[in-house]
Amino acid sequence: MESHLLRLDGGIVHVPLTYRGAPLPGAETALAGTMEHSVLGQRWIYDACADPVYAAALAAAILQGQPAADVFRDVDGTLEPVPAAVTVQGSGTPGAPAPEITTAAPSTAGSVTTIEAGEATLAVDHLPAATDSPASAHILTGSWHGQEQLVLASIG
Repeated sequence: MESHLLRLDGGIVHVPLTYRGAPLPGAETALAGTMEHSVLGQRWIYDACADPVYAAALAAAILQGQPAADVFRDVDGTLEPVPAAVTVQGSGTPGAPAPEITTAAPSTAGSVTTIEAGEATLAVDHLPAATDSPASAHILTGSWHGQEQLVLASIG
């Protein structure tokens, strides 16, 4: 899974995607396309908001205060870290409980997709801004050089 942050017409567009080795049952309308990976073979690419694996990972990242995953590249058989261009951080506390999520039912209004995921309700903002989330909500923020911290998602 990946979340892409794209600069477009002076604003930022947040595009979360998941990649699967087989079609995600019931998520046909969320299918963005397919691709051929050089090692893994055919991949199905989905709007991540319809994928329960993404919803579970997002909830855990927010509630447990997790940063973005480290990225590595293979250089002649040795994995070398790739410096992060974006800093992402959940507002929660390490070790905090995260709900078990096995379903994701997204609905979009304006630029926000709300994901009903069992015990959790997540909100993913596709046009993130600095003040998108209520102060009481746990949030996921992102920032990079020259950009103020933006609220990418929240859980309420």
